[in-house]
Amino acid sequence: MLDHKPGKGTHTQGHAAGGPEPHAGKQSRVEQELGGQGHDGPMATAADTTTSSTFSTDFAAFHEGNVFVSESVSATLSHGKGPVKIDLNKGGMSVGNEHMTLNLKSADAATGKHLHVSGAKAEIIKGHHSHTGAKIEDGYVGVDYSTSWTVKGTGHHPWSVTLSFSTFVGARPPHHHHKHWWQHLPVVSTVLAAAAAAVAAAAAAIVATAPEWGPVVVVAL
Repeated sequence: MLDHKPGKGTHTQGHAAGGPEPHAGKQSRVEQELGGQGHDGPMATAADTTTSSTFSTDFAAFHEGNVFVSESVSATLSHGKGPVKIDLNKGGMSVGNEHMTLNLKSADAATGKHLHVSGAKAEIIKGHHSHTGAKIEDGYVGVDYSTSWTVKGTGHHPWSVTLSFSTFVGARPPHHHHKHWWQHLPVVSTVLAAAAAAVAAAAAAIVATAPEWGPVVVVAL
């Protein structure tokens, strides 16, 4: 079951390199050097000498059993022709006219263990991956993961995309139904220790109801 946070969704943006166009009646440096207004040579503009770099971002929040996952993924095209677009929920990415399938919502992909791409000739390169200590977010005790992957298309038109994951995965401590139960404990370290212990005590139930994400939060805590 998917629980989407209101006001968030898929955002795809593109950026082209280069500054604002020169004002009418004035010559840009490129025009002055390569010809144009008042010159016999051919006119060259910034668009002739630069390439565009595009990126796409997507967000999803969902539950798997007793585990809550909040994930955002961004894709940046560093080489090749775009645009680049990702769909976190459906598990897809496209670069130009090339489409491929990859499970962006998998625990392995988000924690830096494994990313599988099908539907395109590609090379997968593991980037950085890290996670925080125990933290509390919206009443859930868990950890933040930061992971990156580089996907290089090896077909007739090579391209390179960097995928950056930012993920929170946590479980709600048992027997505490009040959302702000931790406010009654004296210090933050006590809160985290008590919450992490409660989650660890419920490890078997968490893993049983969340076969993919359960072990991630339990092992991390």
